Amino acid sequence: MSVINILDSQSANMIAAGEVVERPASAVKELVENAIDAHAKNISVELKGGGVAMIRVSDDGCGILAEDLPKAVLRHATSKIRCGTDIDGVTTLGFRGEALAAISAVSHLKIISRKEGEELGNLLSCEEGSTTLEEVGCPVGTTVLVEGLFYNTPARRKFLKKDMTESAACRAVVEKAAISHPHIAFKFISDGELKLSTTGNGSLPDAIGDTLGAAKAKDLVRVEGIAEQVTVSGYVSAPSAAVGRNTAQNTFVNGRYVISKTVQAAVKEAFKSYLPHDRYPVTVLFVEVPYKFVDVNVHPAKTEIKFADERLVYEAVFYGIRGALSRNDAFTGKEDDIFVSGGDVIPAVSKEQGFTRPVYTAPALKTERVLSAEEPKKDFNAAELGEEGFVPVKTMEAKVAAPSLKTVLDTPSIQKEISDSPKYRYVGELYDAYLIAETAEAVYIVDKHAAHERILYEEIRKSTKSQSQSLLVPDVVELSAADTALLLENKEYLYTMGFDLDAIGDNSIIVRALPVVIKGADSESLLSAFASALERGGALPIEEKCDRALFTMACKAALKAGIANDSAHNKWVLNKLFADGSIKYCPHGRPVAKMFIRREVNKWFDR
Repeated sequence: MSVINILDSQSANMIAAGEVVERPASAVKELVENAIDAHAKNISVELKGGGVAMIRVSDDGCGILAEDLPKAVLRHATSKIRCGTDIDGVTTLGFRGEALAAISAVSHLKIISRKEGEELGNLLSCEEGSTTLEEVGCPVGTTVLVEGLFYNTPARRKFLKKDMTESAACRAVVEKAAISHPHIAFKFISDGELKLSTTGNGSLPDAIGDTLGAAKAKDLVRVEGIAEQVTVSGYVSAPSAAVGRNTAQNTFVNGRYVISKTVQAAVKEAFKSYLPHDRYPVTVLFVEVPYKFVDVNVHPAKTEIKFADERLVYEAVFYGIRGALSRNDAFTGKEDDIFVSGGDVIPAVSKEQGFTRPVYTAPALKTERVLSAEEPKKDFNAAELGEEGFVPVKTMEAKVAAPSLKTVLDTPSIQKEISDSPKYRYVGELYDAYLIAETAEAVYIVDKHAAHERILYEEIRKSTKSQSQSLLVPDVVELSAADTALLLENKEYLYTMGFDLDAIGDNSIIVRALPVVIKGADSESLLSAFASALERGGALPIEEKCDRALFTMACKAALKAGIANDSAHNKWVLNKLFADGSIKYCPHGRPVAKMFIRREVNKWFDR
């Protein structure tokens, strides 16, 4: 007796529907994508009971012919492709021909559609695998009505969440579609209440504001990146607008919303020195890849894809974001707003500005500068010599002895820097770790190590050989053979940063010069930390490995918490901090300062 059964088509469809339609949001996603593929200009999504009781998706697209309506609910019936090879390079959101068949297998489904030029439309009703077709009056376009979702699969209903949660998931689907297609006007209605409406005016900033909210839209920074055939564009939030979960990251590949681990990893790495480990940026990123270099047929939900070259995608995203974050003017705010209670303030980029600030791609790749060729503004260059390596002075020739601290502070360049800084009063140092300063409107508590670490990192990164100071007595540093080899491999890179070193054996290095900003720091500690960071870099690009190594080097050379410092050193840190509105976090992502508004302090004491 045979034990293998051939299931009827209705049973097969019910089983297959489990992969395509996991919850109401899955059905909404498939129906909205069909409407987009139909070239609709207006799409309306209406729910009842979180989408379980009813889902109605209406569009003004091209419509469906009467003869095609019965085929539309058959498995693997699609107008998007003709054969399997067409999947390579498919440009539509849908192509598998499973959505309507899956939805009709687990609900009561009706489709009303009319083509342009036809007097009447047609109504297709699907019940338990059978269909009926009749003529009806209706506008041009298509309306799909889904009622009683999962009525015949009670096990699936048990796994659904509350109506409010399911409705929120459906709204998220519509929001992503609205962002990726700003030229389409979307409406989302839940239980008779309009929850979302977009203009469809083609403006991406407007679409982001309509969906994510005006507050988040104002904190976005433009991103552009190119790596060979991969281009990235879009927006990322300023560090101050980061959130506690990574669910606010939106990635679209060739217009399709996807969840890409490659893109997520690139975003995380790009923000590593700007955010604490438990904070995540809001992102809206559009990745454009030649269609033949991406496989969208990985999962029935089509949210998982594979790239032919993951490296290029990673680099385009990483360097595009890094270019945006490293622009000096990207985070420069008003003088009195460089810090805020609980974080910092990044100035809003208004929609009127069009997000046209210059952006740059990775110089190490086969990339090109995009948008404006305007160079970012140069910060005040710290001078060449300083007592203990902390106070900047004028550039001096090699082997000139360092002037006294008083002489340094009296130099015209330093006096000008101090006079140009925002007006504040240095109050003192707390616990030998925090600097306290006041302005007319606020009190600032600054982590001196974190602030100085960031200042040194930025100064070292901008250093050149001309900003190097030769040592009167060269240092001989003993390291492991592995660390020595690593440093020698990157000798040229270190030379551009102001280091001058050579090997004098398998495990010894002679240091003849250091960048002036870290003059006086322990050479062995700095170079050992640099080599260790390079080794930990793993598979990161060499530019990023070296950048991480600079983090560690700056950390080693920075003022230490728990050790009291001369007030002149502390004031120099505050001057740099107040003068440069971009200094918000240390290279490891920790905040450098907190601010307490004066009126808030007064409220504490009922004043």
